[in-house]
Amino acid sequence: LDVYDDTNNMPWPFCDRAFADGIANALADDGVFVANFHVGSADEDARADRAALAYKNAFDELRAAPVRYQGNRVFVSAPVLEEDAVAAAERLGWPFDPRSRLRRLERVS
Repeated sequence: LDVYDDTNNMPWPFCDRAFADGIANALADDGVFVANFHVGSADEDARADRAALAYKNAFDELRAAPVRYQGNRVFVSAPVLEEDAVAAAERLGWPFDPRSRLRRLERVS
């Protein structure tokens, strides 16, 4: 999920429990939800915090990682296997190694 409104913020409905529940119910058993939020201002942080609460209650597990230099926080609804991420990076020609980003994922409590 990487959606922004005309103020360059995640629209509030995407931060709500109803949205999170809908995504959780729509995912296949082995599906993974990923969301990218801008952070750094009071409004951006409030949206990310509200979404974190909604998402962690909708999914069995929620992990988050800051994205260095970009003012973003990425949420992931399930553990990501390093070998799967590396294989995807190679297959898709990503210009970076995903392992460093995966190591920053922490469980949202």
